[in-house]
Amino acid sequence: MDLLESEGKAILRQRGIDVPRGFECLNLEQLRECLAQVDFPVMIKAQVLAGGRGKAGGIVKVDDPGSGLREGQRILGLRINGKPVQSLLVEQVIQAERELYLSISYDPLSGMPLLMVGSGGGIDVEDAETDSFLSQKVDPCHGLAEHQKGVALKFLGLQADVERSKELFGPLWSTFWDLDLELLEINPLMLTPSGELAVADVKMRFNDDSVFRHPDLGLDLDRERSPFEREARRLGFTGVEMTGPVAVLANGAGLSMSVMDSLAEYGLKAGAFLDLSGTDDPSRIAEAVKLLLDRQLLPHIRGVLICVFGGITRCDTVAKGVLIGISERPDFPVIVRFRGIMETEGIDLLKREGMLAWRDIDEACRSLAQRLVGQ
Repeated sequence: MDLLESEGKAILRQRGIDVPRGFECLNLEQLRECLAQVDFPVMIKAQVLAGGRGKAGGIVKVDDPGSGLREGQRILGLRINGKPVQSLLVEQVIQAERELYLSISYDPLSGMPLLMVGSGGGIDVEDAETDSFLSQKVDPCHGLAEHQKGVALKFLGLQADVERSKELFGPLWSTFWDLDLELLEINPLMLTPSGELAVADVKMRFNDDSVFRHPDLGLDLDRERSPFEREARRLGFTGVEMTGPVAVLANGAGLSMSVMDSLAEYGLKAGAFLDLSGTDDPSRIAEAVKLLLDRQLLPHIRGVLICVFGGITRCDTVAKGVLIGISERPDFPVIVRFRGIMETEGIDLLKREGMLAWRDIDEACRSLAQRLVGQ
């Protein structure tokens, strides 16, 4: 779960980390009231869960209320990387001599926390040379060590006031670790003329599975999910909504990706994915099928492909659940592919009810494509 910049800065402020004074505005009326009480110049920043705000024109500096309102109206109408701007953050301008980069995340190979600093930051950080970054793995049993802070500051060329600069690293590390974050990124990290480090922007990503441990933060896991994804989560399924016409029900992410690749070979795209996981309960399978057939939640779906490898989840059990789930036959094709334990029994159960069932993924995808696009 990603947080808006304004939300991330509020958390940092609560934990004693100095961030610019700012106000969040949900509409133009709130922006007008805000601009009437701030000292100019100020930054107006789009609040949207998407990267590339600066290059998309979502972050601007304004010098008076009139330009602030004009820019605010323009930014509120933006879509950045396909996502609409939710609100505006108005905050004081940080005077800086240099823009730096700092993040704490996880190393994908070792699984250890990873501190990364960069001698350049800002909107072009993705284009920076590799040797402008320094990474250090952090021992989770001991936390960020003093010598690691010193190494990072030396790399950034901040030896002049090491002790004062180190004061920022400790609270940032404790925020990352205590809140079970997957990412804490400060970009840019500003070096002010007085030699202090200032947080100009922050990106926070929470581990969804740990949010229950932080009820005081009031995080809403469902706010970026579609109604289908929220309902899937409520029922205990992993569901993802996409843009294509085919809903896919499978047991396992790897199998699901294979199915989607096969669909693409026949000009089809997935419009929803539901992970059945392991179950031997037909009623549970029926719930999943009914969810994919719900035209109110998934109005763009024109066909369903159910692909199951029988193991813990037996194919005949799935067949029984499918028949319960489609007791009222939909007006679009539902194709089933079974492989594994009790596959023959499962296929026979479906065929006796007039349903199409296959053993081969490619044949199942071809059959669906013939009904949807005439291939």
